Amino acid sequence: MDSKNINADEFTEFVEKFALECNNALMGILGAANHIRMSVPPESHLTEYSIIIEKDAERVASLTESLLAFTREPVEESPGKIISLHALIRDAIEVISQTGEKNIDIETQLEARPDSTRGNLAQIHQAILNLLTNAAESIKTGGKLTIQTENITVNSAFLEKHPDAEDERYIRLTIGGTGSSISRREFENIFESIEITMETGIEVGSGLPLAYRLIKKHSGFLDVESVFGEGRGFAVYFPEEIPCVEEAPPSTALLGGSETILIVDDEQHVRTVLRALLSHLGYKVLLASDGAEAVETVRSYGDRIDLIILDVAMSGLGGFEAFHTILKIQPDVKVIISSGYAREDTISALMRQGAKAFLQKPYHIHTVANVIRHTLDKREAR
Repeated sequence: MDSKNINADEFTEFVEKFALECNNALMGILGAANHIRMSVPPESHLTEYSIIIEKDAERVASLTESLLAFTREPVEESPGKIISLHALIRDAIEVISQTGEKNIDIETQLEARPDSTRGNLAQIHQAILNLLTNAAESIKTGGKLTIQTENITVNSAFLEKHPDAEDERYIRLTIGGTGSSISRREFENIFESIEITMETGIEVGSGLPLAYRLIKKHSGFLDVESVFGEGRGFAVYFPEEIPCVEEAPPSTALLGGSETILIVDDEQHVRTVLRALLSHLGYKVLLASDGAEAVETVRSYGDRIDLIILDVAMSGLGGFEAFHTILKIQPDVKVIISSGYAREDTISALMRQGAKAFLQKPYHIHTVANVIRHTLDKREAR
């Protein structure tokens, strides 16, 4: 692709292909790290290395998800899961502490109770990371970055400033820095979208346009304050969500079983790591490298297959076609669809047509183990 003649459609296609390949590769990396970690004693030095690999793989996956946010508007998206803002803030602080070159004092006052909102973990994490990075970059060496959270109830002043607010309570995240301020012109243009032009290719900015877009996507608000000589600050408002018991973080115990699971994926390393992980949990595992092989396997095993993990984006007979053919052969089989990247209208259509769950690659062993067990144990409404 000629970067000097790129247009928006070509860029979107490139990003989608990049996300697919990147997430498939990360699935192998994360899955292998998970398997190593399960196979060695907790005190082994390999456990520490495996955790590093897992965290870095998840961070790259978060960046890939953020890159995709530039290219499309969601067609149909679930409300997301309940997320701890304090956990994301601490992780973002760790990132800027490791990557920053200046000696900056970071002070936190995380007082919001509850600190939970609902949404996409990767996207909210990226928004917070972008804001912290922007504030930190404006601070001179030896300066201070202050991060605070609190719960607020909407009042008339808030509604006057944000008339489209739909919730009664929000979590306010305030980020302040003793650094350089921004000019009035910069302030007015601070949330300009990324421009993609045929003449110059991709033009990247400070990261604030993406942060603004992701916050708005989660029904939140972002205010910017900049006082000359005193630095810049941000006030972010996320809708407050009371965490439910059933949505609490999963325990460290991995859930297994003895059922038969068919893994359908055209990436050999994905099949290899999933077979190792699920076999370790006690499942009998069958493998298929494409849709056609999956269909033949279902014909051969019939109702002895309890669950299928089906990749959507495959060469040859793809996941969409294989899904419908499999259900014609075995209407009661439970299917979990998975992909490194698939358009949301495709995922939504498959969920409406009978898929039981969707796994976005790369996923952690705890995630797939819980989703499998929940899907197998769930009784269908009649």
